[in-house]
Amino acid sequence: MDPGDIPVNFGNDGHSIYLYHTGDIPAKVYKVDLPSGKKSVWKEIAPLDPTGISTIAPVLMTPDGKSYVYGFHRTVGVYLVEGLK
Repeated sequence: MDPGDIPVNFGNDGHSIYLYHTGDIPAKVYKVDLPSGKKSVWKEIAPLDPTGISTIAPVLMTPDGKSYVYGFHRTVGVYLVEGLK
């Protein structure tokens, strides 16, 4: 694992683990083969409209990888401008 990697779940194959790296947008979910240490991107997750997204977390999933859910933090600014011509 690298600094910032967060474990999600063990794979149902018995020798892998899923994890994601905080701060990435879209969030990259990796599958790590534990015996070899090989880390590969399994899926990239982001809302359809990434406007204002600052964080995608947490990412949760089933061991078979068929179902997952994630949360995100969105900041949208609304400004009132007067006197423009």
